[in-house]
Amino acid sequence: MRKDATFWITLISVLVIIFVLQFLLKNTSLNPPTVEEVKNSVKVLVVNTDWTYKYRTKNEVRIVPEITFKIKNIGKKPLQYLIANVIFELEGLNQELGNGWKPIISKKPLLPGETSEPITIKSGFGYRASSVKAFYKNYYNWKRAWASIFIKWKGSRYVKFGTFEIRKHIKGVKVVQNSALKVENR
Repeated sequence: MRKDATFWITLISVLVIIFVLQFLLKNTSLNPPTVEEVKNSVKVLVVNTDWTYKYRTKNEVRIVPEITFKIKNIGKKPLQYLIANVIFELEGLNQELGNGWKPIISKKPLLPGETSEPITIKSGFGYRASSVKAFYKNYYNWKRAWASIFIKWKGSRYVKFGTFEIRKHIKGVKVVQNSALKVENR
């Protein structure tokens, strides 16, 4: 008789614990936000797009696309644990040119109405030439490039926040036009 009572008490206790855990999991922040919650909480503000140096040597220069943007919290909850992923594409390719991702706003949450510091992400791949001047001599052969920004919040799915064209300009270079092309590094 005593064994039957222990069995039933244990079974009821386990069922109560399972019920309480399910209730807590459904009604706490352990569930990732939905796509709609992410869209209604995050706004991407584009600051700038450029090409930037990946490296420069005496005989070769490599440039890659780069995008700088800010995140604004347009929702009602603080934003924390965001990840930005940017996919770069070059016109005419049926694949990505490169990508870059960055965790953002990880220590201090972004409160409703606040805007983040600028976030810069660049591709791993781009163009290669013998000099900076060579890029501008072949300016009309540059293909158009785009950066697509995706944001993930607290384990949600990645949500696309737009595609932005990379302008045909090398960061830190001033082009001076006259009868002969002159390029100045700033």
